[in-house]
Amino acid sequence: GTVVPGTGTATFSGPADQLLTAGGASFYQVVVNKPTAGANALRLADDLTVTNALTLTNGLVTTQNGATVHTLRLPNGATLSGEAAGRYVLGALEITRNAVRGAAVDFGHGAVLDPTTNNLGTVAITRVAGLRAAGGSGLEVIWWVASVMP
Repeated sequence: GTVVPGTGTATFSGPADQLLTAGGASFYQVVVNKPTAGANALRLADDLTVTNALTLTNGLVTTQNGATVHTLRLPNGATLSGEAAGRYVLGALEITRNAVRGAAVDFGHGAVLDPTTNNLGTVAITRVAGLRAAGGSGLEVIWWVASVMP
């Protein structure tokens, strides 16, 4: 379909996996509601930015398409809700927060950065989860990397 810029919601549902090619576009709000076992993924064909909210009701978002890993970005103020067993972001998730200084900042999903008295400015934290080695199963790799933005 066609995505109209603004404050609308793009809902991904249906009985089969779906491939999303954003082409550099940002989405305001995305809902993933894919309840079919074995065909419950929204797969990213390129990087995707969700500027307000990503809600996982059923299914997952995978940022890997073939051998290429893309990044799902949540800029300052954007949220991710609904992660639980069977519904999560599989791959690279980058969360950015502005004005990181003076007190602990919760990036969500287990990542808290406490700069104490330092002024770090804008910080992006990237979580990589569940990209399996050949023959692996389950969520095997979970790590966070913090980057101070210029």
